[in-house]
Amino acid sequence: MNEELYAQIEGDEKALVDAMASIVAEYGKFGSPTSNVYIDYQSPAENADNYPIGVKCGNCVFHVPEGDGIACTLIDAQIQENGLCRLSMIPPGLVNAREAYKQLALSVKEAGPNDLKTGDFVSWNSSGGRSQGQIQRIVRDGTINVPNSSFTIEGTEENPAALIVVWQRGSDGWAATDTKVGHRFSTLRKIASLKEAVLVEAERYKVPQGVQSAARRALKWISEGKAGDGFTSVGRRRAAQLAAGGSVSRDTVARMRSYFARHAVDKNAEGFSAGEKGYPSPGRVAWDAWGGDAGRTWVNGIKLD
Repeated sequence: MNEELYAQIEGDEKALVDAMASIVAEYGKFGSPTSNVYIDYQSPAENADNYPIGVKCGNCVFHVPEGDGIACTLIDAQIQENGLCRLSMIPPGLVNAREAYKQLALSVKEAGPNDLKTGDFVSWNSSGGRSQGQIQRIVRDGTINVPNSSFTIEGTEENPAALIVVWQRGSDGWAATDTKVGHRFSTLRKIASLKEAVLVEAERYKVPQGVQSAARRALKWISEGKAGDGFTSVGRRRAAQLAAGGSVSRDTVARMRSYFARHAVDKNAEGFSAGEKGYPSPGRVAWDAWGGDAGRTWVNGIKLD
């Protein structure tokens, strides 16, 4: 959880955040294979009407920094700064409606006649909301016959027509479909490449059950005050992330491997093992917060090169 943003909420909103965090700690992240909760995560392209006003993952109390991006401690999804899910909890004051309309007019305007080229990714309004796809062909003086349909669309120099391959988001990330549609430029908005989103989502590693159990044990010890004065917020966030299950990035795996290499010496201290005086020692609490022995075995077995 983002402690800086968490400190900005109070009352029933804080109580709700605490309840959601407790549920995740016990049952795992929302949206995971074992969860029945619908998270409705939207990519930045799908959330284009909201992120300019501050309604985005980057302002939610459940996001934490991870590598060059961010991760979520609440839902089982690869999130981005300007994405959004329906469970987001954003502190008061971070949503700027006045500035929204200024930014919205600039950031989500429809494409002009020279704004798009073949291979660009775009979005458009559809009956189910915003749809996304990649431009396969552009016609500036003529007609496009949309495959497998009776639909045709005329393109002009002032308002070219585009044949677009529809992309959809599935359980394994974004992928092109067999469906093609036609739209004029005036109905399209250029978005970031969905191919890059696929690459980001591909390098994820599912947290094993043993690692989750160790992290949950650490969270219990932390709540009982056994972590010691030197225990950091980084360790607390890592424990919450691993306890929630789901998957972690390549960068997180590398950080975990580095932690275990540096702190292996802590296993020799009194109180590290059950039955010893002072068990669990602060070193043992921290060790389990990073996944414990199960975590070290797991990350050392992942080939990162």
